[in-house]
Amino acid sequence: MKKHKSIIIVAGLILLSTGAVMLGNVFMQKRTESTVQAQVSQMENVSTKSSEDVSIEFAKELLEDMPEAPLLQENAKEDWGDSSLENCINDVNATTQDYAKEAILKVCDEAGIDAATAKVKDLTPEQIAVIDHYVYEHSEHPKD
Repeated sequence: MKKHKSIIIVAGLILLSTGAVMLGNVFMQKRTESTVQAQVSQMENVSTKSSEDVSIEFAKELLEDMPEAPLLQENAKEDWGDSSLENCINDVNATTQDYAKEAILKVCDEAGIDAATAKVKDLTPEQIAVIDHYVYEHSEHPKD
């Protein structure tokens, strides 16, 4: 027994080390699974929002980010993404057509707003959402 004492100690240490590594792997696997399940649950919550909810949230962001921007691109001083509501909504919905302009003119006409002089802040989130939804439905943007 004395002769093999060092071999027995080394074997015991190897078994302890292997056991510790296996326990660590099991712990990390459980932790990863719970993290993935939490992320899947979050994604399911986001995907259950209706397109109207998403459009209203988007509209509120636009009202906060670009309240002074003109509605129509022809009244913008610059020619880039957020220079007008028309340009921004066309960009978001990946279209080069005049769908945003059509929708803006229609919403403004129905509300008695002069689209040529109005700013984004002159619209309600619901009106912006209507414009966004119209453009989304008519654009080439891939639908779910």
